[in-house]
Amino acid sequence: MTESAFDERVDELLQRIEEAIDDSDMDIDYENNGSLLSIQCENGSSIIISRQLATQELWLAAKSGGFHYHFDETAQVWKDTRSACVFHEQLSEVFLQQTGKALSIDAEQS
Repeated sequence: MTESAFDERVDELLQRIEEAIDDSDMDIDYENNGSLLSIQCENGSSIIISRQLATQELWLAAKSGGFHYHFDETAQVWKDTRSACVFHEQLSEVFLQQTGKALSIDAEQS
């Protein structure tokens, strides 16, 4: 995947996450600085999503651990490099663990 295609996929995904947060009834704040989306949960915990351009990975850091995802061109989804778990499913589980509510984003389309 080209660098620009990678950036575009990540940008679209981060925007979908921000929109899902805005549309939810969760009392959480977030900040996107372009390469990192920092989400502050009501209980003080954080969820961090960052792009890793050098490896073309998407990283998710949460209380439950750190996860690395690559884009599976065949399935058109971000998959964990170790467990093959799909990103949007893992993100929903992380939100459930840290906020008590799952965050639902559309299945990967970018």
